[in-house]
Amino acid sequence: MNSTRNLAWPLILTFLIIMVWMPFEGIFWLVLSVGVLLTLVWGSVVYQSTFLQGWGLNARLAALGGMAGLAAPAVVLALMVLKTGVHAHGPEFTPAEISWVTNQFFIWPFVAGLIGYGIGLLKASQT
Repeated sequence: MNSTRNLAWPLILTFLIIMVWMPFEGIFWLVLSVGVLLTLVWGSVVYQSTFLQGWGLNARLAALGGMAGLAAPAVVLALMVLKTGVHAHGPEFTPAEISWVTNQFFIWPFVAGLIGYGIGLLKASQT
């Protein structure tokens, strides 16, 4: 049976998070936090979908963590580009900050996958 997901709340939440974040000027830890938060919002949509339903809990959470870890640096870079393009008064972020985020593309999927697996183990031990 095909069921469609109501994506209204994740879209509204994404819009609200970005609108609250926009007035702040180039704060690096804030763009990292917003990027990870948006990744988690949309990761919960993927987690609730039928995409990983056949897998066990540990495998689902580890895969979701790996996918979130792969998406988070891309989301952060997209937010950096959006922030710099909207303000148009020069770069918001230093080259070192941008370089740090791009260097995380290979680290975050492994770390987030391990975190997801660990959460799955904790949930399994509680049941």
